[in-house]
Amino acid sequence: WRPEGAVGERAAKSVQIPHAVSGHKVDGVREPWPGRPSERIDGSCLVSGADDGGVGADFWLCWDRENLYLFAEVRDSTPARNSRKGKDLWQSDCIELFVGSEELGKGGPLLFSDRQVLISAGRPEGGIWIVNRPEQPAGARVVVTPNTNGYALEAAIPWNALGITPESGRKFRFDIGLDDGDDGPRRLRQFMWSGKAGNSAERTANTTISASNNSIITLVIFSTPSCSPWAQMPKQISTTTIINTIIKAGWANIVSKAAFTPAVSSP
Repeated sequence: WRPEGAVGERAAKSVQIPHAVSGHKVDGVREPWPGRPSERIDGSCLVSGADDGGVGADFWLCWDRENLYLFAEVRDSTPARNSRKGKDLWQSDCIELFVGSEELGKGGPLLFSDRQVLISAGRPEGGIWIVNRPEQPAGARVVVTPNTNGYALEAAIPWNALGITPESGRKFRFDIGLDDGDDGPRRLRQFMWSGKAGNSAERTANTTISASNNSIITLVIFSTPSCSPWAQMPKQISTTTIINTIIKAGWANIVSKAAFTPAVSSP
């Protein structure tokens, strides 16, 4: 929740959300998904708790006319523990989305149209709860599956529940939080990808992201080293270097220069 150009301990982040590919389904498997690198949540994103506890996540977003889709791979030694319901989901293993559709340059307290979405990691199907909304979203889906490092969580959140009409180039305020707990009396730690503690009360520390109408890779170089694999690269970087890096990382098998858009970075 950090407005563009804001100053603070971490620089603002920016990302484009690719359109979902044909055959997309919510089943806890990241296939098929657009071929983009993940965004990372790690210890540098910790906003609450004594230490990161080895917890972190990589996440991906995509969209279509009906839904915003999230896929997260969470590293957690005590994974997917959450027996809570409704507005209390945040007290244990949970992912939180913060979305704002109006007055994108305005900070301060949350607007009436802002949304805080709680996504439980309780297996096998976590719940979804939108805070301070009398009606919960019809059609929302979430699937949680265990893996060797923790768990994977995939969710579909209807755009109408977020108050957004999706279209290519549409921008909105956004942040994602990761809550960690062992299903005990309280949450142990919280991470925020771009913002800070207190996102549930005010929108000052959000970022702005946009929907893209294609599934090609658009590289964004961040100025925050710990949350971005690209931060050690020079900001003036050739298309050839980008392509070679992506191939070496295994993100694409066949790549052409026409498939890429030059990077845009925050100052």
